[in-house]
Amino acid sequence: MTRTHTTPPGTGPAEATVTVSVWHNVTRDGAGHATGYFGFTPGDLMVKVFTYSTQVRGRHAEDIAEDAFAAFNDFPRDSESQALARQYRARRLRSVSRGDVITVGEAALIVERAGFSHLRGGFTPVRVHDHGTHPL
Repeated sequence: MTRTHTTPPGTGPAEATVTVSVWHNVTRDGAGHATGYFGFTPGDLMVKVFTYSTQVRGRHAEDIAEDAFAAFNDFPRDSESQALARQYRARRLRSVSRGDVITVGEAALIVERAGFSHLRGGFTPVRVHDHGTHPL
């Protein structure tokens, strides 16, 4: 049996590309209030709202997620991020916030109050519209 080897982001050639996806947390409590802003809980309802490919350029998954977070909160760091930010806003999407998830290749990173944590447990993908959240 032959195993397929995948080079993790940050360790492969600079020209390698990785797919990045942004998932908005749309979980609500019994009273209908959004709960994602208080952090992610396994099983939360998530909507995939944006996806793109980017060159790894020696960056780790957390660095790529940080670039996405900055771009989608109106602080793009370079011309690639500026173009992505325009596309993101053209879809009338809300800012990436605490409790959302950014996937970088196979790495799923939860947006925390400061930085990211790796997803433990799963989430429930849904296709619903919410304020500033529109599924792909």
